[in-house]
Amino acid sequence: MNIHNDRELIDEVRSSFDIRPRQEFANALKKKLLDAQEKRNGRAHMASVVKKWTISAAAVLVLAGGALIWKQGTNITAALPFLHSILLKDKDTQVTEVVGIAAQTVEKLYKEFPEMRGSEQLIFLETSKESQRREYYIKFRKRENDNVILYRDVSIDSQNGLLLSYSDNLLDEDDKNVATPKEASVKKATTFLQDFLGQSFEEYRIDSVNVDKKGTRIRYIRFVNNLPVKGMDYRVYLTGDGKMVRIGSGEVAGLLTEKPIFPNPSIGLDKSIIERNFAAYMKLQYKKREGQNEFSLLYEDDSIGYFNALTGEEIKVTHYSPYRKNYSPTIQVNPGGKQVKIKSAQEVPDALAQFGIDCKGAVFKVQPHYSYMPKEMAGYETKWKNKKMIVITMDGIVSEFIISKPTEETGGTKLSDQELEQRALAYLQQYMTKGITEVKRYITRGNSKEDKEQNMKFVFTYKGVVVPSHRYDLTIDKTTGEILSISLEMVKENFTKNWPDPTNAISPAEAAAIYLKHRPLTLTYVYPVKDGNMQQTPILAYTPIPNNRSGSIDAITGKFEE
Repeated sequence: MNIHNDRELIDEVRSSFDIRPRQEFANALKKKLLDAQEKRNGRAHMASVVKKWTISAAAVLVLAGGALIWKQGTNITAALPFLHSILLKDKDTQVTEVVGIAAQTVEKLYKEFPEMRGSEQLIFLETSKESQRREYYIKFRKRENDNVILYRDVSIDSQNGLLLSYSDNLLDEDDKNVATPKEASVKKATTFLQDFLGQSFEEYRIDSVNVDKKGTRIRYIRFVNNLPVKGMDYRVYLTGDGKMVRIGSGEVAGLLTEKPIFPNPSIGLDKSIIERNFAAYMKLQYKKREGQNEFSLLYEDDSIGYFNALTGEEIKVTHYSPYRKNYSPTIQVNPGGKQVKIKSAQEVPDALAQFGIDCKGAVFKVQPHYSYMPKEMAGYETKWKNKKMIVITMDGIVSEFIISKPTEETGGTKLSDQELEQRALAYLQQYMTKGITEVKRYITRGNSKEDKEQNMKFVFTYKGVVVPSHRYDLTIDKTTGEILSISLEMVKENFTKNWPDPTNAISPAEAAAIYLKHRPLTLTYVYPVKDGNMQQTPILAYTPIPNNRSGSIDAITGKFEE
C-alpha cells in the first residue's frame, strides 16, 4: 500500500476509533481508514501538517469534513474555512513545473483525461520517507465563480516517470444507475496500466476483483519467480458507470529492480524451523467482533509480520507493515474519573482551564456536524495568539483537545523519557474512568531526539491483557512539560463485568497450531526496513498473512475466524 507522503491519511476515517496525535496519526489512520483514502487521495499531505501542527484523527473528522463531502459545484470558501488555513503545503518543496520523463506521464494523463488540461496546478517535489525516491505531487484544480469543478491529485516518480497515484476527488459515486460489466472494467483498468507501466506490466497479475453497486476495485500484484513482491502492487477503482476514479500503488512500485537481484526461492529455510517458535507471536487481546457490542478474548495476528527466509529472524517490512507490538510492564493507576462538560462554544475556555490550559479571551466556534460524524460528537476550534486550538466532545464531555503552534527553537534541557512518562500519567489519571486499575504503555518506534514533543500512549489492560481500542494519548513538550494534546477513552464504570476470564484461554502453543493450520507460512519477496531506511534489495521472507488477509482465534473456544 502506497502511503509515502502519508497519502493513506483518510483511509476509512468514518469508522476509525483511533485518535492518535502527531506523528503516529498517519499510522493509526492507515490501519483503520482504507476505502475513504483511496476515495480522497487529495489529502496526501495532511499528515505532514498533522505532525507539524499536532492534529489528531478526531480533529480531522471535524476539519476534513468539507473535503470528504465535496461535490461538483461546492464553494471552497464555504466548505473549508479552517481546513485551508491549516493544511498549507510546505512551500520549500514547491516547484514551478514538472520536468523530464515525469512530464511525459502528465501528457499521458491529459490524453486519458483531457478535461485536466489547462487546469490550475500546484506542484511539489518531495523525497519519499519510505522509498527515498523523489516524487512529484501535483494538485489539479479548476474553478468557476469560486466553485470547484475539477479537483484531482496525482503523484509521479520524478526519475522514471511512473504514475504512483491518481484521484478524482469530485466524482460522485453515490448516484450511479449504470452498471459497467466486470469484464469491461477489468479491461479498461488493464489497458490503462499497460500504457503507463509498459513492458514491466507483463509481470503483474490480477489478485482480486471486487464489484459492488458503486463500482469495481481491482488489485494487481507483481510476481517474480512465481512469488508475489510485497509493495509492488496497483489498485484501480472504477465507478459503476466505468469512470476511473482512483489509482494507488504499493510502497515499492516502480523501483528499478530486475529479476537477477531476487534471490532464488530454493535457498530458503524449511518453514518448520520458523513454525517451532510461533507461539511467541500469539498474544491475547480483548476486542469487539464486527457487529457485536460485547468484548471477546482473542488471539490476534495484527502483530505478526514477516520472517527472513534465510535466518528465521523477524524483519520489518516497510514503515507500516505488521510488526510485533511492544508494551511496557503493567502500570497500576488511580483514576480520578473527572469529566469536563461543554454545552456551547462560549464554555470552551473555562473547560480548558480545568485541564490546566489558560486561553481566557479566546473565541471558539462550532464546527459543522457532517452526516458521517457520530451524532454525539461535536468540535470547536479557534486561532488564538500564535496557536490553533481544537476541542472534541462526545455526548458533551471533552474527549480530546489539541494545542497547535509553530515549531520554535527553544533552549533548555529536555526532560528524560521517565520524567515525561511520570508527568503524563499524573496528568491523565485525573481523567481516567474509575474502575480502570491498570494500563500498559505502548512502546512505539519513538520520537527522534530532535523532536520537541513526545507522544505517549497508554493502553487499558484487564487482568494483564491489553484492550487496544481503549487508549489514552497525550503529547507533551519535552522541554517545558506543557501538555499539548490529550485523547481520552470514554467508557462506563464496570464495563468489564461480563468479559471472559483470561485464565480460561487456550495456551499460546495451542493457538499457534490452530493459526498455522489456517494461515500456513508462504514465501514472498519483501523490501526490509533497517534503521528507518528501506533497503533497495529484496529478500526472501515467510509470512502467514499473504495480501494482508488477517485472522483471529477465539481464545476460549479455539475457533479460527477470518
